[in-house]
Amino acid sequence: MLKVDLVRIFAVRGVKDPFKTLRKLGISHSTAWNLLSGRVKSISYRHMELICERLNCTPNDLYAWKPDRDGVDVARHPLKGLMRDDNAADIGNILHEVPLDKLNEARDMLASLKNGE
Repeated sequence: MLKVDLVRIFAVRGVKDPFKTLRKLGISHSTAWNLLSGRVKSISYRHMELICERLNCTPNDLYAWKPDRDGVDVARHPLKGLMRDDNAADIGNILHEVPLDKLNEARDMLASLKNGE
């Protein structure tokens, strides 16, 4: 099943209050609530653009796919790239536990990933 999954991307980006962030983007109270509670089947292009600009992500990052029936050939499925690993949000927690003398090393490693090295 394909779904809009904003909670995950906000957590990955370290946003503590996603609702407040959506409201600051000009998204209405009810729409923000529905987006975060998973009660939506779609997202408007304008909202998608605002969220992607704020989180520095692509529209694909706003979606998650999980097979909803047995026998699905996941390896060959066209949406397999949208399967999400819930561990991505743990990066911030891990960085809080890295010894201070190792933070420069971690920053350099993340910078090389960001730059495609």
